[in-house]
Amino acid sequence: MLFKKLLLRCFLGDPLGYHDPGNDPMSCPAITVPSVDQALYDKLLAQATAAGVKFDGTTASIDGLVLDWKYDAAAQVLTVTCLKKPFYISCGEIQSKVAELIHEAQMGV
Repeated sequence: MLFKKLLLRCFLGDPLGYHDPGNDPMSCPAITVPSVDQALYDKLLAQATAAGVKFDGTTASIDGLVLDWKYDAAAQVLTVTCLKKPFYISCGEIQSKVAELIHEAQMGV
């Protein structure tokens, strides 16, 4: 449920068009998550897909938010980079929510 709330809060986009990402991209530094085994990654992927995130290769998107979502199975590392976000969501908030999601998924594995 937390993942769905995150998506609703962070992925609303800019329905009024106040932010033009072509002129000022709203991106954030990469978030590297170590110790993500295959079971945890599968759980995260299922949560995201169930919440409506669309995946195209390593790009994940929903309602104005675009993430680069890369999983290195051999190294067991997930790297999430916000490439585009609504202007009213801070990078710190995204980083905090990703950490919460990882923790929630770990509790469920």
